[in-house]
Amino acid sequence: SDQELWSALANSTVRQAAGMNPQDLGNCVNGFSKVLELLEDHENLWAALVTTAISLGPQLKPQDVANCVNGFAKIRRLLHHQTLWGALAKATTSLADQMKPQEVASTVNGLCKVDALDQNLWASLSRAAVVVSKRFSPQGIAICAHGFAKAGCILDPTLWTALGASALAKESQMNSQDVANCVTGFSRAAPLLTEQRLWKALARAALSTVSSRGTVHHVASCVKGFSRVEGVREWGRLWAGLATAVLSFRKPMTMHETLSCVSGFSRIRALDDHRGLWSALARTARLRSKRMGPFMVAHFARGFSRIEPCLGDRPVWDALAAAAVAVASGFSPQELASSVGSFSR
Repeated sequence: SDQELWSALANSTVRQAAGMNPQDLGNCVNGFSKVLELLEDHENLWAALVTTAISLGPQLKPQDVANCVNGFAKIRRLLHHQTLWGALAKATTSLADQMKPQEVASTVNGLCKVDALDQNLWASLSRAAVVVSKRFSPQGIAICAHGFAKAGCILDPTLWTALGASALAKESQMNSQDVANCVTGFSRAAPLLTEQRLWKALARAALSTVSSRGTVHHVASCVKGFSRVEGVREWGRLWAGLATAVLSFRKPMTMHETLSCVSGFSRIRALDDHRGLWSALARTARLRSKRMGPFMVAHFARGFSRIEPCLGDRPVWDALAAAAVAVASGFSPQELASSVGSFSR
């Protein structure tokens, strides 16, 4: 069986990890990370690979770094392993200028999940991304836009100008996930991206690709991302298309997808009277309300309080009120103030 195969390979790796060279290590981390449903809880395996990665850090090559970073970042309990990430960050900083486009993208994709990394690391990756930006695949552009934004690297105009130019050149080749990641990433750096051609290209891709062939998660990401960009909020055709796409899905949205839609659509005045959209979102929010934490309660309430038809939707406010009562002791000062303002309307 698959379980027997991967358990045998994992146990063998535990015994031999100390003798691995950098390429062996990178290949093992990359491979095992693709079957996490079978091996994520194999503590001896990951402990052995982590120890070897720390030991081999100075000897890693760019591809080894990319494989290790992207693989280890998939293991949640390892995201706070300071010694591991310190070693990989040091290797990345010294090797970034030697990385190929795919290696840059893979490394950004992994490291953006790790907190409190040195800014010198991100500066080196930003410079590397600029150098190879014209050679990124559509997926590489999307991964970098999403990853750099997630890491908070949103103030470097050289980086974002280069990524924006590459996205504009390859927009027609992007799939729905690429478009959604680009919208999410670029929207966080929107003040640096005043080129209307980029936003029009992404809007066109959202209507032609995401709305027709994307998942509900892709659509929700586009809703939230585009709503951050002031000029795009007035593009009625885009928002009508995204609203239609949301309503077309039969599969229920997750709580996060619903919140992305509520937060995003509530900024679009042209949709205030779209009763079908708001009725559907309110119904989903009611169904999810018993599992909401303080953050969710505060943000759902703020979103619905912006929409006139929703202010009279007693069932959704009763559900949010019950959720607020259950989590009130956990509100942060900002969440509490936001909730007070929303419920007082």
